[in-house]
Amino acid sequence: MNENENKYLSLKTAARLYAYTRDHLGLMIRQGKLRGLKLGSYYVTTNEWMTDYFKNHTNPDRLAIKGKFSNKFLSQAFA
Repeated sequence: MNENENKYLSLKTAARLYAYTRDHLGLMIRQGKLRGLKLGSYYVTTNEWMTDYFKNHTNPDRLAIKGKFSNKFLSQAFA
């Protein structure tokens, strides 16, 4: 496991990396679909938790998912 996978990502950063909006990531955390922590008044997540979200809550065959992410990321996330 990469040491960067355990570092917290702000939702702004995660939104940029994973092609979601910050508000949508916050909603997924509040709904319990995505792991996250509330630090002060802000939510954070990690790369590992984002990968877990993809494994548990997305369909890798959806065209929208295929257009957002590289084949390398998808193969690692759904391995």
